[in-house]
Amino acid sequence: MSHLFIKSSIRAYVLTKTANLLTYTQATDNAAWTKTNCTSVDGATDPVSGTAAETVTATNSNATLTQSQTLPAGTYTFSVYLKRKTGTGNVSISVDGSTWVVKAITGSWTRWETNLSISAGTATPGIKIATNADAVYVYGAQLEYGNSATTYAANTANRYS
Repeated sequence: MSHLFIKSSIRAYVLTKTANLLTYTQATDNAAWTKTNCTSVDGATDPVSGTAAETVTATNSNATLTQSQTLPAGTYTFSVYLKRKTGTGNVSISVDGSTWVVKAITGSWTRWETNLSISAGTATPGIKIATNADAVYVYGAQLEYGNSATTYAANTANRYS
């Protein structure tokens, strides 16, 4: 995390920059997320007993939910909480949007992660649902520099809080 201190004559603020490189991390129905052959609906029960999870349903085979980020070269980790709602097909996650790793999604919340060394440029981390009409609950997507996931940090429109 990094900090930015802003001071005026009457107030001072300390903005903290999270390690999470994604935005709208609890709102995959937001336009920041590209939905290809899938829908995303908010309001599902999340792993911390709130209602910030999204229901992502495949409307065709190999449905993807991704978010593009321009990154310098390095090793990055994508992590996300997933829980199966319906179906039995493969669900995969990716750091770059082309190297997909199948995960054994069940009816219990699990935080899955994968890492990859990438060249500088655009990466599109996200999830892929292989089978039409399968659905999963999604919560807490995170992309960060390094080879393992750290504590989840929620982001809205920007990375500062």
